[in-house]
Amino acid sequence: MDYLLVRRPYLLAHRGASGYAPENTIAAFDRALALRSDGIETDLRASKDGALVLIHDERVDRTTDGEGPVAEMTLDELRRLDAGSSYNPRFAGERVPTLDALLDRVGGRLPLCLEVKQPGIEARVVAAVRERSLLKPIPTIELRSRDQTALPPVSFSSFSFDACLAVKKEAPEALVGFLTSTFDEATIERVAEAKLGQVCPRADGCSSELVLRARDRGLSVRAWRVDDREALRRAVDAGVDGLTCNWPDWALKPTR
Repeated sequence: MDYLLVRRPYLLAHRGASGYAPENTIAAFDRALALRSDGIETDLRASKDGALVLIHDERVDRTTDGEGPVAEMTLDELRRLDAGSSYNPRFAGERVPTLDALLDRVGGRLPLCLEVKQPGIEARVVAAVRERSLLKPIPTIELRSRDQTALPPVSFSSFSFDACLAVKKEAPEALVGFLTSTFDEATIERVAEAKLGQVCPRADGCSSELVLRARDRGLSVRAWRVDDREALRRAVDAGVDGLTCNWPDWALKPTR
C-alpha cells in the first residue's frame, strides 16, 4: 500500500514516546508502538564513518554517558554508549540506534517521519528508505476526510530549508515538512512553491486562518512544540492535520 490511514489530527510520537522512555531509542519506539501511536518522528545524523544514526543533538553529552560530537565518533564508538541511564536507571543499556534498525523494525507498520538534523546526508537517507520500498508519493488530498487522513510510510522534515530542498531533489514524490518558528503567508508561499507538501509551525503559532491558507495552497499542517495540553488544545482548535508530541497517548480534546 502506498499510504497509511490515520486519525485526523494525528499524533506522531516525538523522538519515539519520549515522555515515557529515553528519546530516540528502541525503548521509545517500542513504547510508541505499544501505545498505538499514529506514527513516529525521529532525528538523523551521520557518524564519522557514515552510518546514519538516530540522535537529536550535535553532541552525545546530553542523552548518553559519553562526550563529544556525533560526527567525530564511529558507529562502534556510538554503540558502546549508554543512551538510557540518564533518563532513568531502568533503561540502562539502551543504545543509539541506526536508521536501518528503525526501518527494519517499524517500517510499513506505522508512518515514520525522519528529521534531517545534519546537512549533507539527505541522499543517503532517501536511499535507505527507497531500498526498502518505503518511499511513496504524497497521498492525494481526496484521501482526507473530517476524521481520517493518509500518510506515506515515510515522510521527511527539517528546520533547514536547504535540507528540505535536497530531500525533494532526491525524492520528488516525497512528503517533506519544513519546520519553522515563523508561520505566516510568506512562509506558506515559500513551502508551496517548493512543492514540499507540508508546513510545520510551532503549536503556539497556529491559527485557523493560517491553517486554511496553507490548505488552500495544497499543504498539510503539522504542529510541533506540543509541551502541554493547552498547546495541544490550541493547535487542534486551529484545525491542524497533525502534531508531534512526547506523549502520543494524550487525548486530542484535553479536558485539563
